[in-house]
Amino acid sequence: MKQLLKIFGLIIFATFISGCDFDLESIKNKISTEITKPKKVAKLKGYYIYDIDTPLVGIEYQCGNLRGVTDKRGKFYFYPNKECRFSIAGVELRYIYSMDMYESSLDLTLQEDNSSVIEFLKSLNSNKNGDSIVIDKRVKKAIEQLDIKSIPDSKVVLQATIDAINRHLKGEKRAYNQDKIKDPKVNSLALTMGM
Repeated sequence: MKQLLKIFGLIIFATFISGCDFDLESIKNKISTEITKPKKVAKLKGYYIYDIDTPLVGIEYQCGNLRGVTDKRGKFYFYPNKECRFSIAGVELRYIYSMDMYESSLDLTLQEDNSSVIEFLKSLNSNKNGDSIVIDKRVKKAIEQLDIKSIPDSKVVLQATIDAINRHLKGEKRAYNQDKIKDPKVNSLALTMGM
């Protein structure tokens, strides 16, 4: 009886196997394709800000293979789990490791918290209204031409850097002008449009 059950079980198993299209090679190919096939990842957006009401405008960014300049709201784009660099004319302001750029259904907001970077940005601000910190193309060009490579690390160096930029831009009718600044959030060294 046991022998008969074994034979009957083998017959059922053989029938099942022969009825299925069992191709080991196609299963291997399917698994291999699914493993190596890159998943399409949606780009996400973030905002680079000084404080809740003050976006950082005109800041260059590179997040993975995405490059651009922050817009009037401080907006930038990134892919999840890629590193991001923020800079002005090659002067690095902030570097964010890929683990910090997590995937989220909400927009990412990066608030600049490095006091040296904040002072530098305020000093270069061309927006006299104080509703954003704007770094314009002429300032970026001056930074490149003066070969400035890093954030000033003291108030003395910051003042010397701003003075050098102002002297460089003076021919373009640009000077720093304390009495035109309307908002106390904007540093007294801020660059504003000359009249």
